[in-house]
Amino acid sequence: MEKYLIENQSFPSKRKWLFLILTGGLLFRLAFLFFGGKYYYGAENFQIQGDTYGWIDSIMNLIQHGIYTSDLTVKNAAFFRPPGYAFIIGIFYLLTGCNLDLGLQLLSFSQIILDTVAIWLVYKIMLNISKSEKASLFTSALYATYPFIIVWTPVLYAESLSVFFILSALFFLTKEITIKNLLLSGIFTGMAVLTRLQCIFILPAILLYLSANKISVETIKTKLVPYLIGFGLLYGLWPIRNLIFQDRLVFSQDLRVGKHWSPDYMAFMEYIFAVKTDHQPQYQQIIENKKVEWPKNSFGTTHDSLLLRKTIEQFRVCGTGLSYFKFHAGLLATPIKSSENCDQEIAENFTLLKNNFIKQFPLDYYLLVPLSNLKKGIFKFSLLGDKSGAVKLAASTLFIYRTFLIVLGFILLFVNYKKKWFQPQFGTLAITYFLLWYFFLCFVYRNIEIRYFLQCDILLLFPIGLLIEKIVSKYSRPTKIKKA
Repeated sequence: MEKYLIENQSFPSKRKWLFLILTGGLLFRLAFLFFGGKYYYGAENFQIQGDTYGWIDSIMNLIQHGIYTSDLTVKNAAFFRPPGYAFIIGIFYLLTGCNLDLGLQLLSFSQIILDTVAIWLVYKIMLNISKSEKASLFTSALYATYPFIIVWTPVLYAESLSVFFILSALFFLTKEITIKNLLLSGIFTGMAVLTRLQCIFILPAILLYLSANKISVETIKTKLVPYLIGFGLLYGLWPIRNLIFQDRLVFSQDLRVGKHWSPDYMAFMEYIFAVKTDHQPQYQQIIENKKVEWPKNSFGTTHDSLLLRKTIEQFRVCGTGLSYFKFHAGLLATPIKSSENCDQEIAENFTLLKNNFIKQFPLDYYLLVPLSNLKKGIFKFSLLGDKSGAVKLAASTLFIYRTFLIVLGFILLFVNYKKKWFQPQFGTLAITYFLLWYFFLCFVYRNIEIRYFLQCDILLLFPIGLLIEKIVSKYSRPTKIKKA
């Protein structure tokens, strides 16, 4: 009778599969850039969107006038956007011989290349924390095909590059603990924060990772200090610049720069995010002069109801910020002149309405609305706006997929404390960042956009990659090898 040895099927060459994953990820991103983006965003030139100009104006004023500001006539405009992404735009502008259009197109393409490099970073981070080649390949494949990374990669917003910088920071963080790696990790974290401010919430998570829940003089000296020096070398330039050259210590940003961000619009947003999760459909109804449908608890008294109605009419007629939004939407010939606005009264009314709402409905303001924000952040299943049926169906499917990954990834982070598939402290880092950022965004800032969660989303892919590896390994069929 013939005898056989039983062994598991060997996993194909890691280099071959990593190359295929990287190539596939690049092709997905290029396909979206050249074919899919115009349908998803409903515009041919979808790479440039509204917020892009804030960074462009700031860096162009620095290059042409020597002042980093989004508006030379407004003092607060010097703090409108941290300089990370603006400086990157400036580099591409100068590299293309001061051809802004060409520079922006080249930057969009470069973001695709860097996000392809990010696929490799995900592979290496997973290898650093788990020592599993298979799990690293599966995790990198999850990132390579993650739709919400793909749709934002070519857009000239800070999301894509901030994700790249975060992954670069984690790559050096999870390598061998050396002064060099910690400095580089801190520098990349600083660059991530200067590119997208919400990345600051990963800082305490990384410090917790480095301390491994044990604070000692040795830990502080050999781990925390080198990392914080690297972080401070880059991020620290922003508050130092603000203090020295603008006589004001600003660590984040100041959106009070006039035009779109005038007091009327700022106060409106403060009010509506106190009352509900989305500013739609009320915003669209206001700019299109339609009847505004408010939730029943938007006002608690007849006086508040009348004040809200009066304030909305003023907002439409003499609100500077709203007039700029109407102007750029083609609904107004020219924005309101500064001599004709009633911004101050509008802002005071919205602030009064917000304060009255908080007094009359504290449970709604402090708990129910934030929980609704949290629900949207995790369980959003549809797109708002004028999209085709096919786009909305595809988007709904992708949102369901995102929700599934978030819930599964979060559960697996806790399972890992028992299973120890990968470094438990990395799971603590991911959970800490998730909780801090979601809490701040849902309970404090309240302006919920799914792109703001990208950095948290990708950290939840790591435990899922390991789960896939465990399932594949368990159900791989053994191969019979005939014994001589």
